[in-house]
Amino acid sequence: MKGYDTIPDTVLRRLKQVGENIRVARLNRNYTAEKLAALAGTNRETLRRIENGHPGVGIGYVASVLWALQLDEDLGLIAAPDRDALGLTLAAPARGRRARTAQDGAKYDF
Repeated sequence: MKGYDTIPDTVLRRLKQVGENIRVARLNRNYTAEKLAALAGTNRETLRRIENGHPGVGIGYVASVLWALQLDEDLGLIAAPDRDALGLTLAAPARGRRARTAQDGAKYDF
């Protein structure tokens, strides 16, 4: 997609899958695009972009569409710390130590 060259292909594929899932959910509910857009407080063009997996659509619009479909409960699972296997693994050695700020003399190893 023009202007989105730096977005990894994996991310673009997942956005397309989310869009397809939303389209299927809309059709399963027998909602027209106009009806779902109105319920979500957006317009048909934004819904079309969401359903096509366009990376430029704001997450707030996607969340509103999921809410209108009553599928927004899982939004709280995105990047949930208790489901972040890599983050939990990386944080394991630091458990029991308090976080230090730069004022405490902490050194950053980036």
